[in-house]
Amino acid sequence: TVRGAAEMKDDHIVSIESGCTGNTQDESDHMNDLTDSQISCYRDDGFVIVRDVIPLRLIRRLYDATTHLLAKYDTSWEPSKEGHAPWHNPAFHRKMIQLRQDVPLDFGALYDSVQTSIALQQLTCHEAITNAAGTLLKQEAIGLSATGFMLRMDAPHDTRNRLEWHQESSYYTQNLCSDHGLVVWIPLQTLSHEHGPICVCPQSHAGGKLQLDSSGKGDYGESQQYIVPAEHIARYETTPVLAQPGDAVLFHMDLFHKSGHNDSDEIRFTAGVRYHSMLTDDFVPGRFRYVENPTVRERLLQGAST
Repeated sequence: TVRGAAEMKDDHIVSIESGCTGNTQDESDHMNDLTDSQISCYRDDGFVIVRDVIPLRLIRRLYDATTHLLAKYDTSWEPSKEGHAPWHNPAFHRKMIQLRQDVPLDFGALYDSVQTSIALQQLTCHEAITNAAGTLLKQEAIGLSATGFMLRMDAPHDTRNRLEWHQESSYYTQNLCSDHGLVVWIPLQTLSHEHGPICVCPQSHAGGKLQLDSSGKGDYGESQQYIVPAEHIARYETTPVLAQPGDAVLFHMDLFHKSGHNDSDEIRFTAGVRYHSMLTDDFVPGRFRYVENPTVRERLLQGAST
């Protein structure tokens, strides 16, 4: 029997350690192990929400990196010391939306820059996250590989970049067995239904990886999409996943999920990473390849020649 959002066990939402609230800059490292209930939720329904697992100082550090990049591409913006919820700063959102609309090339350069920032990798590879991932993958953290570091910036009412129902295993094939990898999704601001948080189909991971044809060119400007057909989605209940800064959602590579509609007046900022068991026999080794922004390089070269 597939359970809807109202019928789900409260065990999906379990705090690793209390004391990390929205109004504190937490400086401690949360190292507690996942509970048996949390592990069961992940196994049965394909995802688990872990509360208060990420120190807020790391979320703030990623904001600082982003806002300094904004100042690089919009000299009218001055990075400032906002309060306890910097990712909700209305002026920051207005400036980011304006840059995206008025100078998309510069917004793209900002976006590409932050994807390789140290702040993003420190957040997504925080030790409490790697330990939780290792527990679910039955693998010591030293045996994990991480790929797909990403800071998503989903603008209000944007449909062009919104992801439809898909499985992460269609894109990340480091392990032949999907049980040997997982996704970590991290909200950077308190998300409401209006923000269009991630939606999931609980228990859909049990059906395994679908063999799907891709759409999209897969080049620098347009990514491929492997969309799960509607008849597969209809077999399950769907539910949004609401979380707040400090929380992390860990879900199975085969879980059906999609981006929600952002009907707020803020950009929806979320961080993500994919973990893979590299000590298993089905792991396919590989290397990172730096894919540069060709338009920015051309602009820099033209500026250097004048």
